[in-house]
Amino acid sequence: MKYFLIAGEKSGDQHAGRLVSSIRKLDAQAEIIAWGGASLESAGAKVTQRYEEMAFMGLDFLFSLVKILGLFKKCKNEISDFQPDVLILVDYGGFNLRIAKWAFTQKIETQYFIPPKTWAWNESRNEKIKKFISKAYVILPFEEGYLQSKGVDATYVGNPTKEAIDALNLEEKKREGVAFLPGSRVGEIKRIGPLLVRIANAFPLKQFTVAALKEIPAIHYNELNGVSNVKLEWDKTYEILQKSEAAVVTSGTATLETALFSTPQVVVYKAAPLFYAIGKLLVKVKFISLVNLISNKEVVKEFIQDNYDFCELEKELKLLLNDTNFRENQLIAYQEIKEKLTDKIASNEAAKLIYQKLRKENED
Repeated sequence: MKYFLIAGEKSGDQHAGRLVSSIRKLDAQAEIIAWGGASLESAGAKVTQRYEEMAFMGLDFLFSLVKILGLFKKCKNEISDFQPDVLILVDYGGFNLRIAKWAFTQKIETQYFIPPKTWAWNESRNEKIKKFISKAYVILPFEEGYLQSKGVDATYVGNPTKEAIDALNLEEKKREGVAFLPGSRVGEIKRIGPLLVRIANAFPLKQFTVAALKEIPAIHYNELNGVSNVKLEWDKTYEILQKSEAAVVTSGTATLETALFSTPQVVVYKAAPLFYAIGKLLVKVKFISLVNLISNKEVVKEFIQDNYDFCELEKELKLLLNDTNFRENQLIAYQEIKEKLTDKIASNEAAKLIYQKLRKENED
């Protein structure tokens, strides 16, 4: 059968690559064209548009608009020429939902692997997903019930982050020191840097290790690199989490990764003031960390923007480092999260459901 996938970012390309590998195990004759990157190529898809060339941000609005319109036209033409049995969208909601709307008018079977997080913001997208998408495959347990309540045919297929960490099959190591996970964007690192320096100075006898990324210019870590009890390690996030006795983590997938490594954590978050003000009006969730969202309760403390006393943050980290019962309570909650995520392999489960659905439709 013929499959067309669209993944517009690095993480989506990685998820899509694993999905394609799983599809090929079920459908040896699969013809697969994709928009994505190296992961999709490695999995055997013919990549006709690189995600690196799909970035729309920039000062020249007119140039960006022309680029976007050109990409839409190219994408539609390629799908029309290929005539896939299924169009599989992977994350990247802004672009993909517009393509889904067009595909619906062309009567092209369209399914979504990792749909937009409408439970957090922009709920109006639910109507589009319900109308244009025949099946959604979600990677957080609570998303299944949420989308089903909105009339979307959604199935939880497992969590790729847990899948990736489980596959490492790592042995427990002696833990010492504290991990700093400052984020994956320059702006995040700049905003959170001064707070991390203050935390390190508050614990002069503890070694802090920054999970630095080679894709971020080293100059942006200079503020942290100048502190005597702080060291940087590059592209070793998982190794750092595995050997740390606690972690200070910015929000996002990193909070879940930290929990899956059974590393006690506090969550810190600081956005640009305007972005934060707008976010407070639009975002409809009571927590920002995936750990708390999955648990639907406060498992880890969240210290957001400047709306807290630093002494409270310091106290929380001290408890995680020194109070065995306090640490254990968080670790018990982590175990409950792991059980909720299940041992399903997301790419395998999604591929199986996609293939079965296509086989059934072809038989009918």
